[in-house]
Amino acid sequence: MRTVKLVSLVMVVVLIAGCAAVLASCSPKKEEKEIKTLEEFLAASESGNAELDKINESLTNDNMEGSIEVKENAITMTMTLTQSIDEKYFDKMESALDDMLAKQGDSFRDAVNSLEEESEINGITMEFVLNNADGTEICRKTL
Repeated sequence: MRTVKLVSLVMVVVLIAGCAAVLASCSPKKEEKEIKTLEEFLAASESGNAELDKINESLTNDNMEGSIEVKENAITMTMTLTQSIDEKYFDKMESALDDMLAKQGDSFRDAVNSLEEESEINGITMEFVLNNADGTEICRKTL
């Protein structure tokens, strides 16, 4: 199924590139209040949220709309297909996401570890959500 491979490839490339860009540009001012969450860390950075906005703008293409959101210490990447697929293919899409996470999981964990080191915040999580065009959740995976 071509869509499955496309979703997997796009998710991997975008997330790795997005996390690397945010990591490279984020460094909050030291004189600001004590930072306790990744969300606060990005907000305190001069360019963290701007970089996140740029990444989010780049996540949409003809096949899907995407976004990366940071709440507290959780990074959530949501991809929504622009054309609905039949529910009978949901298992295949979930399997493709599982395969991608199995192959790229170390890269994602390395990105999370780097974020934790840079921000000096422990317990950062990364979640992947794949939605059908009608908003129905196909699957959700947490690293």
